[in-house]
Amino acid sequence: MSNLLQNYISCPKGIESLLLDELLALGEYSLLKQHIGGLYGNASLQTLYRICLCSRLANRVLLQLDSRKIENKECLRDWLLNVDWSKHMSVEQSLHIRFFGELPDIQHTQYGAQFAKDAIVDYFRARGDQRPSVDREQPDLRFQINIDKQQAGLYLDLSGESLHQRGYRQGVTTAPLKENLAAALLIRAQWPQIAQQGGALVDPLCGSGTLITEAALIAANIAPGLFRKRFGFDHWRQHKTDLWQIEIENARSRISRSIPPIIGYDEDARALGIARQHIGTLALGESEPRVYKKSLQEWKKPSHIDLKPGLLITNPPYGERIGDKDKLADFYKLLGQKWINECPDWHAALFTADPQLAKATRMYWSKSYVLYNGALKCQLYLLEPARGLKQDLSEEMIAQKKLDGIDIQSFTNRLRKNQQRLGGWLKQNNIECYRLYFADIPEFAVAIDIYRDWAVVQEYQAPKNIDPEKATQRLQALLLSLPSTLSLKTDHIVFKQRRRQKGKTQYEKLEQRQEFLQVNEGNVRLLVDLHSYLDTGLFLDHRPIRLQLAKICSGKRMLNLFCYTAAATVHAAGGGARETVSIDMSKTYIDWAKRNFALNKMDILKHKLIQADVLDWLENQTEQFDVVLLDPPTFSNSKRMQETLDIQRDHIELINSTMRCVDNKGVLLFSCNFKKFRLDPEICSRYRVNDITDWSIPRDFDRLGKIHYCYEIRRIN
Repeated sequence: MSNLLQNYISCPKGIESLLLDELLALGEYSLLKQHIGGLYGNASLQTLYRICLCSRLANRVLLQLDSRKIENKECLRDWLLNVDWSKHMSVEQSLHIRFFGELPDIQHTQYGAQFAKDAIVDYFRARGDQRPSVDREQPDLRFQINIDKQQAGLYLDLSGESLHQRGYRQGVTTAPLKENLAAALLIRAQWPQIAQQGGALVDPLCGSGTLITEAALIAANIAPGLFRKRFGFDHWRQHKTDLWQIEIENARSRISRSIPPIIGYDEDARALGIARQHIGTLALGESEPRVYKKSLQEWKKPSHIDLKPGLLITNPPYGERIGDKDKLADFYKLLGQKWINECPDWHAALFTADPQLAKATRMYWSKSYVLYNGALKCQLYLLEPARGLKQDLSEEMIAQKKLDGIDIQSFTNRLRKNQQRLGGWLKQNNIECYRLYFADIPEFAVAIDIYRDWAVVQEYQAPKNIDPEKATQRLQALLLSLPSTLSLKTDHIVFKQRRRQKGKTQYEKLEQRQEFLQVNEGNVRLLVDLHSYLDTGLFLDHRPIRLQLAKICSGKRMLNLFCYTAAATVHAAGGGARETVSIDMSKTYIDWAKRNFALNKMDILKHKLIQADVLDWLENQTEQFDVVLLDPPTFSNSKRMQETLDIQRDHIELINSTMRCVDNKGVLLFSCNFKKFRLDPEICSRYRVNDITDWSIPRDFDRLGKIHYCYEIRRIN
């Protein structure tokens, strides 16, 4: 290895310049190129170790192992087969690969990662070695491949888990701020300089204490990596333990146990308990931050401690639902009043995703910086001391400002037109869960689904040619118009943002709480969750298929593969199915399905719910069923199909495997949501196929074209 090593260091979007300042301060670092969300540069291995240990802002430290122009997946395979992997790992070690970018024949990042993993496995097999194992959660080594315009880089992840995971967080509250983003806010707000001068820090809405904990780390000069138990280089064959120990000892020698007062307040006792756990991990003794249970209404500048004017900083709630935002305007106004009245000679910093709420404080913000909390665009507002308050703005005026310059009338007219078009049909068929709107007007790119007296609004990521600020204004105007247009309570409107999902993110919770709403469909009752996940537990476009199952399953055995929350099975059971079996890999969905059966007082002994990989389950099955529903995901990880399931690529094998479970006179209902899906002619020649796609798309989805494909497949007797 040469003394200077090429690397890529990633960070939250919006703090690249702060990261560069930090890296230059940490050691010999040479910038090659700045990128959105990270920096390409050169540094020694010891400097990279120091960054892993001491960086407050980085996400990952990636050491470049090789780079090459790659035109297709065969070039990728040849390249990876010629890397000397034995220099980096042994066959006894586990690995995980992340893949970013596209090639003409690799369009899915998961497929790209799987393809790369297979090449590494083949490298070891060609040497006569055993196959190294894959571990997605805690592998010995993590590798990453980045492809940009056919230029590929192969990296070893020296950090392991993202460096924002310091190791002190022991509990989770709703929407916690990531640690490195919290550090960036503090650095932007000049906390290092304020702390050096003895100024105090107060967060009146501290929650689980991420800001005050990071403030203490900065003030005490504690390297955040000292709390971590694992790094990505621990099992790397070229790891230099002597250099790493030098960095550990140097970091420990720089710690200062005497820091200015840091105080947090919140009215959530559970969150404060978690904050105290975080703070206790720092072992700062008498200097450790203090937290107190107190609402914003009750909050005043502490009088029991002699505080030198310093920094007021907080990350208040933004409000995911429009009702919350309406109420929050008064809350932000109170925040501004408290800060100016209690601490007029302090610096102040406010982090929020809603510029109108920042205005509601009536504070004269002197600076603002755009940063991203995950994918959410936010701003950090900074206040110079003694600026006072602006003239009062009422909530109505704030709302009106959001509406200025936006043609909201065309949107509300379209909603009313859709309500009128669907009204008679909904009433006649007793439908209370349906799609009302889907980007009918391109400027208002949302989907609106109605669940009884609730509306779920899903914003779709705007194209790159749309001004983000204008898109945000349209969304705000849209949300403000919905309560009166739909005659709904403001707190019965749920807002979600749907982006392209990767890996497990599509199944992760958006909120920690889970609240079920009971809805009626046909002759059964079902539970939906409007808040926790992107999907609610009920795919509305599959309503005709579920209702049809209730009609055709009387006295029959029914199998539901990739059953999700088993709503279709509940319909089949409600229609008199004598026995059902439902399979899904997710424990969350199987538990949800159990609740659906219990809600309808159905005998769970007659209706089996099995948590399993569908492909593994099919491989060992000899039972046959009268009706089988197969509704697979477009793309998924699995232990078969080269560890992935790509529905276009693999549907022949999947259908053939499933047909072994279909009785000679039975029927397979195969449904697919991949918009570019094409049924292979081999299936049509081998079985009797009836395309029921047009019939299966309900009236509330018919203007969207083929939102899914559906086929009846039977044996040729």
